[in-house]
Amino acid sequence: MDSIQVHGKTSDLLDIFATERGAELEFSAGRFQQAVISIQQMLDKNPAMAPSERGWYLQEAARYEYLQSHASSQEKQSAAHRLNRLLLRPESIRVSKLTPIHQKRSATILSWMRNFPSIEELQLAIDDITGSLRFGVRAEQFEKAWFELGRALGFASERPDKEWKEGPDNLWAMKHGQYLLVECKSEVDETRAKINKEESGQMNNACAWFSREYVGCESINVLIIPTAKLNQGAGFNEPVRIMRRRDLNKFTHAVRNFYNDVYKFDLGELTEDKTHALLSQHKLRMEEFVEEYTSPVSA
Repeated sequence: MDSIQVHGKTSDLLDIFATERGAELEFSAGRFQQAVISIQQMLDKNPAMAPSERGWYLQEAARYEYLQSHASSQEKQSAAHRLNRLLLRPESIRVSKLTPIHQKRSATILSWMRNFPSIEELQLAIDDITGSLRFGVRAEQFEKAWFELGRALGFASERPDKEWKEGPDNLWAMKHGQYLLVECKSEVDETRAKINKEESGQMNNACAWFSREYVGCESINVLIIPTAKLNQGAGFNEPVRIMRRRDLNKFTHAVRNFYNDVYKFDLGELTEDKTHALLSQHKLRMEEFVEEYTSPVSA
């Protein structure tokens, strides 16, 4: 403890909080433009602020400006959404197509792993991801973990329903023209016997969104849910595979085993060829995904 160097406190966060409060008071008093100016001045003083956080404050400025100028408010909200897709999406913004990463999958995995300063931190991240992918976990936590899993396996990954306010829960771009579309039902009771009409309808809507936004592309459609049986009145308009508990456990187990082998190497020494060989060894090539980790729908 004696060796720890104490650094002086920074007032940056306090200044930001004070600006937030001041802007809200200006807005409440009807001084909309002054509220917007306060937020903009704060952003100008903090150029290193994370893009997602800048987006949040631009959304606040858009809210302040809405009663004075709808057009200017929409411009700010559009800029906010470009910085942080989890914010409100204006109607003027079209869905941007998720494109596959233009490098070998093994190289993408290595790039992702090297974002972690040590094997220990990488291991903690993988444990957090795989530990969240089980039934009984909150939907938000599960869908976020599936998003991160896509990146950990070398795919472009997004959450359309969260980012675009429409579409499936998760989408991976596997290769040119081919995608993995996933609807997650992690909160469904594991004793439930059948898929209900609402759940199959959500999958149908997600598939319809994909057909509209990804013309000419193909998708493997997967519903993660404890049962593979359809209830009366439920049905799918497109081919759909089911990932039940045993399938999900088998998949996350394969991911953990893949990374357990990765931990045996120094991150700087792990090659693309070795990474590719480990993917094959643990049956994580996407050509094997459907047969290895999903089940057919039961009548």
